[in-house]
Amino acid sequence: MKVVKALSDAGIKGADVVEVKPPVKGSFEVKVAGKSVCAFIGMARPFTKLKSADMDAMCASIVKAALAAKKA
Repeated sequence: MKVVKALSDAGIKGADVVEVKPPVKGSFEVKVAGKSVCAFIGMARPFTKLKSADMDAMCASIVKAALAAKKA
């Protein structure tokens, strides 16, 4: 939800650039224009890597990649 808000605040429709594929168990990945921006693959419960990630920094990198993809 935080990613969607960050994208909309930047004037980007998330569906236009962010690719969503069916999730794989224990994995979380965000791709923008076909390039992986952040990936947490093969995590075991309780997903500590994802929980400890800096979501503000992750959102900023996703927005930056989406703006670059939109300009291209």
